[in-house]
Amino acid sequence: MQRAFCLIIILLSAVLWQGCFEEVQPLDIDETNHLIVLGELHHPDDYATVIVKELSSANGYSETLIEAAQISLYKKSETGETTKLPVEFKFDTERRMFVSHRRIATTVGETYKITIKIDGREGEYETAEETLLPIVPILGVEDNHLDPRILFSDPKGIPNQYLVQSKSSSDFSYFTEMTTGIDTLFDGNESAYIEVYFSAGYYGIQLSNISPSTYGFYKSMLEQADQNEYYGELENGDPSFLFRSLPPQLTSNIRNTELPNELVLGNFGVFSNSFYHP
Repeated sequence: MQRAFCLIIILLSAVLWQGCFEEVQPLDIDETNHLIVLGELHHPDDYATVIVKELSSANGYSETLIEAAQISLYKKSETGETTKLPVEFKFDTERRMFVSHRRIATTVGETYKITIKIDGREGEYETAEETLLPIVPILGVEDNHLDPRILFSDPKGIPNQYLVQSKSSSDFSYFTEMTTGIDTLFDGNESAYIEVYFSAGYYGIQLSNISPSTYGFYKSMLEQADQNEYYGELENGDPSFLFRSLPPQLTSNIRNTELPNELVLGNFGVFSNSFYHP
């Protein structure tokens, strides 16, 4: 079955919730060496993953996968207590990313961040804190050939941003379709839906409740993938294509704590997931 990407972005008017979103400034990328980080933490309990690469664009495009780094995961409770979690990240040569040695027990309402130290690079890299949002269950899917509607009950009075992903086979190591949605027009609707176009049949669907900054990152990822037709990289979860056409307009929630002027590319996000299997 052909694996192709749904590159439809559901962009609704943000008038109703405009004042509720975190302002994330786009980044203008110059032609030099930059670190790329893509970290994900999923709920219910799952393994955490981190991709780390170095991008060089001084003499054409090149990238180097970083396989040695010290990665730490922190959580902050709703009372403000910060704890370093007892988890190790090891590089998985097959998946080409760092993976936690165990599943992470996550709690809605708590915030999470990661830090990264890399031999030969000055400073420590730290992500913004991401708050884990409640799961929004998928109530069902209305099939309409290749344009199914993902049905759910949207929480009232809370500005939610969603990432919808599908799989075209039972191999759940990657997704084959992706789109974003925002609840500007259907806030509190118990019969809310996101209608997406799937270029092929689907085996399973995941609906993720995500933060405004993570929503902005994946929206940019989809838009640039659409413009440049980087379907393969998006399917494999590799964000490097975002930085090949310089200077793109990007968002990032990662910084070097000792070198505040260093530009670090990428995103760390937490995902509250619900699933549907026909």
